[in-house]
Amino acid sequence: MREKEHYGDEETVYDFPDGWEIDVLKQNNHDESSLTRGQIDDALDHPIGTKSITDLARGKNGRICILHDDLTRPTPAYQIVPSIIDQLHKAGIKDSQVFFLAAMGSHPTMTVEAIGRKIGSQALQKYDVRNHVVFDTRKFGSHNFVDKGFTNLGTPVTVNRLYAQSDLRIAISGLIKKGSVCGGGGKICMPGIASIEAIAYNHTQLGYARGSRGAGGGPWNARPGVMRSDMQEFARKSGLDMSINVVPNGSRQASGVYAGDVDEAWIAGVKACYEAHRTEVPNKKYDVIIANSYPQHSEGLRWCDGAEDILREGGTAVNIFMSITDAYYLTHYINEAVRGAMVQFWYQNRARQWPIKQAGHTIIYDKLMDMHKKIQFDERVEFLDNWPSVVRRLKEIHGDTASIAVFPTAALQFNPQKYPLIL
Repeated sequence: MREKEHYGDEETVYDFPDGWEIDVLKQNNHDESSLTRGQIDDALDHPIGTKSITDLARGKNGRICILHDDLTRPTPAYQIVPSIIDQLHKAGIKDSQVFFLAAMGSHPTMTVEAIGRKIGSQALQKYDVRNHVVFDTRKFGSHNFVDKGFTNLGTPVTVNRLYAQSDLRIAISGLIKKGSVCGGGGKICMPGIASIEAIAYNHTQLGYARGSRGAGGGPWNARPGVMRSDMQEFARKSGLDMSINVVPNGSRQASGVYAGDVDEAWIAGVKACYEAHRTEVPNKKYDVIIANSYPQHSEGLRWCDGAEDILREGGTAVNIFMSITDAYYLTHYINEAVRGAMVQFWYQNRARQWPIKQAGHTIIYDKLMDMHKKIQFDERVEFLDNWPSVVRRLKEIHGDTASIAVFPTAALQFNPQKYPLIL
């Protein structure tokens, strides 16, 4: 299984005792090859519902803005950037016109190194890069937002000034399961390059306040709903010209690219992502489920949606959590600045982070940090820092024979029987 996304994406071998029944449950596109450069070029040459980047850029004399997400998202933006640049060059765009804008919404700003890991070191060295600033700077004598009215549901369309004043606006984002339907599409603008006031309205008034973070639930319910459809409208009104949606495979490489109109390309990508990341789960109960948080370790402990249904009562849930200290962030301004909530670290909130309620034991395997030694946690949660210790503990609990279900990319995986796609 892989670990350390953005920091090597290393493949590690996990050994189990002879005689244990091991079922490795992979997402559909786990072993698919990465798209070639030619295939990525072709996807951009034939966008869905809009002109190509070259056609859109022809005759533009101002700045060209390329949005990208941060390291909490597994999007391999560096694979897409060279194809975008080539299309811009074909239109006569100069390198001096191009800049990259980190669209991390209410997440903390990215370091230079982090931006390089996201867009590629060559792009970092050659082009201007900028972080989005989520707070209004008017009181300091400048105004970093442009107001573009309101969405139909009342969200103020206040967007990053550099983005709004660009002649062409392109976005690269990843398609992954999210509580509010799916990543990609309009999410790169809302919350990506929105003001904190706009994010607060969309996330709080249209999300949590109205229930189910949208309209009826689940990560794959893409019917027009409150929170997610508002994000799409926000992106359209912000002036996004080209939305490039990337489906990652089991090694965080692009196995699908859906470029074009902010709505049409996103819907096509959502359909493809659903098929790519769905995981067929057997109709049986296991003694142990093992979930690898790759490729979103930096967002905390991640499980396969639906995995809890196949663990027997009193079984053991194991999370492989290869945390990257430099990639993990604690600050989330929508919580701290808007809701006034104290940030609860993962280990302090078992009800939220360990949804496998029937588990008799929960083991967190993390060889990269020892913070757990200083934090109080539920007595059923154990932290172990080497794999042989995990195996020994499992043998103590379950004896010499055990049935194990392994989810190698749990952060992306889901059970389609429990979470159907609704469009």
